Amino acid sequence: MLRCQYHGWTYTLDGRLIGTPDVEGVEFFDRSTMGMVPLRVETWQQFIFVNFDLRAEPPGGILGKNSRAGAWISV
Repeated sequence: MLRCQYHGWTYTLDGRLIGTPDVEGVEFFDRSTMGMVPLRVETWQQFIFVNFDLRAEPPGGILGKNSRAGAWISV
């Protein structure tokens, strides 16, 4: 489980919201619509890429296998 330290909301590892302290009785609050959204997360060299499009091409496919492709970025 994951728990937000600020709000106290609790999520399952698949992103479903299962605990919401202080929200009981709030009109029109539906836990089933407040879960986490799936994200695609990948790494390329020293970079982390997060994408909302689960079907997107991997960063390596776009940037190529060239180790100099990200050299212009100063980290």
